[in-house]
Amino acid sequence: MKQRHSAPVPLEHGPYFSERQRTKLRTAPAMRAIFIEAPSGYGKTTLVQEFLLDALPKRTRRAYHRCMQESPWAAWRNLCLALQTIDAATGTALLRLGLPDEDSAGDAARLLLGMECAVPGWLVLDDFHHAAGLAPAFVWQALLNHACPRLCMVLVAQPLPRNVMPCETSGFLRLGPEDLRLTEQEAREYAARAGIALNGEEAEELHRRGFDEIQFDYIRFPTDGVNLGDARYRWREPGMDMDSAILSFLRHVRSRVKAPISVDIYGANGWYRTGARTGQEVELFAPWVDVICPMYYPSHFEQNFLAQNPPERRPYRIYNYGTQRTRIIARGRVIVRPWAQAFYLNVSYDRKYYNLDYVRLQAEGVRAAGTGGITYWNNSGRYDDIP
Repeated sequence: MKQRHSAPVPLEHGPYFSERQRTKLRTAPAMRAIFIEAPSGYGKTTLVQEFLLDALPKRTRRAYHRCMQESPWAAWRNLCLALQTIDAATGTALLRLGLPDEDSAGDAARLLLGMECAVPGWLVLDDFHHAAGLAPAFVWQALLNHACPRLCMVLVAQPLPRNVMPCETSGFLRLGPEDLRLTEQEAREYAARAGIALNGEEAEELHRRGFDEIQFDYIRFPTDGVNLGDARYRWREPGMDMDSAILSFLRHVRSRVKAPISVDIYGANGWYRTGARTGQEVELFAPWVDVICPMYYPSHFEQNFLAQNPPERRPYRIYNYGTQRTRIIARGRVIVRPWAQAFYLNVSYDRKYYNLDYVRLQAEGVRAAGTGGITYWNNSGRYDDIP
């Protein structure tokens, strides 16, 4: 089986941040709370993991929790367990208190205001938009206004309704889309340094220069954010839907590029016909591309999905069944080469089962499905996670 080992473009040994962005990020270590709010795809998690956490002194305690779409009681329990890693007493007290209601929300807020951290520590609550509705806004305000000078709370979320968004306070840093989005000049600088193919003509030039495959990552329309309705597509032709727009682009590239063309899609879009919510329709992509690369990351599915006994075989099942389903939806016209999850995410299944076997079982599932290889993804470029 052909194995393609992928890593991020080595710009300054990690993801690219402009000097404007770096100047603002350098203030982060002195903050008591940081709130990062932007739609999906803005690189919020990458910013936290690859810049903020890596820049901390080695003795700083780091805790990361990804909020999930799950029942309110399960979400509150998992949030309390994450708080226990920083302040065991407060996390335990909140767990005993239970999901806040009108009578107990004030008690929850008082507990959060009194959080303690014996050593310098950072607690990151990623995908916080899934947890924001668990308690009134003043509870989360208390979380950000904690009195411990050694603790920094980091909330990472897609855009929140105004009535649940934390208010800015002293010692508070907010990063929004305007901070994460590159300006036109910054985008040109990044493209020039990374050699990114931005259109069909540049893809053709890359092939002439010796690249044996042209891959389009995250080829889709936006799906998230309270301001999604404000999006305007000025080049849209009358009657053109999302499918048609992406297919028009792929037809254009196909007419210019003789090299194999691959596209990356969400795992769920390789599992089902999705109804064109993102424009990622396997059945429609298939005539215009050579390879489809679904991201069936086990951490991104519901944690009980295909987790029957023996539960440690779950990565094999997801990749084996998913690969076969994508191939069937594509009617056998493309190579299915999934992205494998070669990284740990702080979700319940990964906390219990993530190891080299977790990654190896994904590859075995793809191999058993009889397809065209696998690509490993680790956004830190850490090859030790590949068995």
